[in-house]
Amino acid sequence: MIFTVGHYLAERLTQIGLKHHFAVTGDCNLVLLDQLLAHGGMKQIYSCNELTCSLSAEGYARVNGAAAAIITFGADAISALNGIREAYAENLPVILISGTPNTRDPRSDLAPLRQIGMVRHITVAAEIITSAETAPAQIDHVIRTALHEKKPAYLEIACHIADQPCVRPSPVSSLCSHPAPDLESLNEAVDESLCFLEKRNRIVILVGSKLPAAEALENTTELADGLGCSITVVSAAKSLFPEEHPAFQSIYWDEVSNPRTEKIIHEADGIITLAPVWNDYSSVGWQNLIHGENVLEINPDRVTVNNRTFNGFCLKDFVREIAHRSQGRPASSKEDYQPWFFPLTTPMTNDETTRQSNIRRRSFPRGTQAEDEMPWQPQRLMATTSS
Repeated sequence: MIFTVGHYLAERLTQIGLKHHFAVTGDCNLVLLDQLLAHGGMKQIYSCNELTCSLSAEGYARVNGAAAAIITFGADAISALNGIREAYAENLPVILISGTPNTRDPRSDLAPLRQIGMVRHITVAAEIITSAETAPAQIDHVIRTALHEKKPAYLEIACHIADQPCVRPSPVSSLCSHPAPDLESLNEAVDESLCFLEKRNRIVILVGSKLPAAEALENTTELADGLGCSITVVSAAKSLFPEEHPAFQSIYWDEVSNPRTEKIIHEADGIITLAPVWNDYSSVGWQNLIHGENVLEINPDRVTVNNRTFNGFCLKDFVREIAHRSQGRPASSKEDYQPWFFPLTTPMTNDETTRQSNIRRRSFPRGTQAEDEMPWQPQRLMATTSS
């Protein structure tokens, strides 16, 4: 069998761990879809329209780490941007792939205007493939960038290119490898952070919703064990830290928090924030942003501590080093965690409020993943338990 551009794309998607892809059929992607099926590495899941296709891929990426959605050329493709927008907000590498007209077709002049021109604003890479010779490099660029940045990317493939002969891909390590960290900056950041921690006794870790994208969930548990301090999570990070862990102290949500959890945060003399997103929702109307001289801010792209900022390394590397080199500190609270229950006086004004409060008030066993989506701010709050 001749190895084609479509096979190359299928091989790369299979290499990064995809077992399924989502598709809407159309005259501009039929050849591509046939090539993906002929490769056999993934199961093709058909969607009713472009909106459900993109949203299905977004949900798949939440659970599996990445996803692919294949759509076709036309005005309806614009509706796929809804799912891609949510993937961008939630730091999910969803690859949106669109078939486009033959380059000899007069309609091909409209493709950049209708699709790639808009999608560039909500993706980290976008390519138009019109040649089998350049296809491997373009496919690799899109997938590599999406995986590294943990954001969506976009690929257009002209319909007459998908079945053209193509070279075979290299090992997947060429896509998934991370650049080497700046060791000088990393070591200085760790030293400065250890100095910060040594001067404080009541330390608390506050887990944020961007931690999964940083691939540092296990390292966070190591950090909590090493420091011996309490762990809280922001509302959008429900289920990201194991709730049966002895250091877990419920959700911190400012004045909406369990009073004991609120007290733990407010009385701490050192707070480690791990990849939070601060907005009017997480801060309860911008009332209490966790910043300042008593905060060690660890974000996916930089660390800020003692009025200094450091970058050039990933969050995972930094947390691992801190966990290995830090010394234990007294926990902020020795009390056992109790599931958070809203007080009876809390008003429940609509179904969305009730749904969100009900899922946040429950204590989840290990392996449970919580997901939810609000119209303007994706949240991780729909409970699913892995086997």
